Amino acid sequence: MGYPDIRNNEDLQSFLKADDQFGDDYFLPSVPADFIASKNRLWREGVVQAWRERHKFLVEAGKALEALDEKAKTEELSPDDRWERARLLIGTQGTAAAVPLLQEILAIEPDHAAANYNLGEALLEQGDEAGIRHIEAAMERDVHSIPAGCDLIYNYLSARKRREEAERYRRCIVDYFNEIELARRERLNVSAKDEFKPHGIDPEVIRKLHDQLRNHPDIAMAHLVQKVVHHFPQEPSYVLGIIVERIYGDDRDNVDVRLIDKLAEQIVLPHPGRIIVLEKVYKPLRKVFERMEGSEIYRAERYKANKP
Repeated sequence: MGYPDIRNNEDLQSFLKADDQFGDDYFLPSVPADFIASKNRLWREGVVQAWRERHKFLVEAGKALEALDEKAKTEELSPDDRWERARLLIGTQGTAAAVPLLQEILAIEPDHAAANYNLGEALLEQGDEAGIRHIEAAMERDVHSIPAGCDLIYNYLSARKRREEAERYRRCIVDYFNEIELARRERLNVSAKDEFKPHGIDPEVIRKLHDQLRNHPDIAMAHLVQKVVHHFPQEPSYVLGIIVERIYGDDRDNVDVRLIDKLAEQIVLPHPGRIIVLEKVYKPLRKVFERMEGSEIYRAERYKANKP
């Protein structure tokens, strides 16, 4: 509206004319007398829980920091203790206060994603371009830090008129969200055309899954595998295939939907996955899963006598 170059023009004097009336001077006199008071009351009610949680965190974090500081006086802190100490300091005093601790962590673990990210953020806030290197290291280790990390670098470069360099990081954010959508679609669909591999889950987790499945008497068997994925392959995509004992007269589709819904609420996998009933379009996957070593994680007692 008369200022086509405002994005690239930092001179805002045109908007600060002394004879102009400010918005609050113009609008507030027409507001009902109790309007601001009621808004302030609603605001206080809305933030009181957040204040309480913040106060609780500060108290607990302070005690934990004291304990870690005392421990550090008598013994070498473990990598986990060092990160917890830095994390708590960031949460209570801000990222800049934790810079020495973050540097200590990276001297021992150069690839520590969270330490790299927080150190990079602190350095950029201080105007130190070395922060870019640390944020890029974090994004290499943790792809889901890409949007926030690229945004930090983009803002840092844009503020210094380095728009061509900044644009690369803006495009990186767009590419990340495109990849997220491709990964979602890839994991949503399961068919006999897909490639699968052993689940690779810790035996203790499998035992817990077995016990959860045992609570559903209509499940005869269950197989767990990993689908081979190409988008974010470092994040496993699990497929839990179940075989249901049929009762004559069952409304098969509704029974299956209800069972899958229950399992989705109760089953806990290390990463998100699909639950399918190995019938109809998924029936060809029975043989695929059965041939895979270690895929069978549950078999009802009544079927164990028939196990090959």
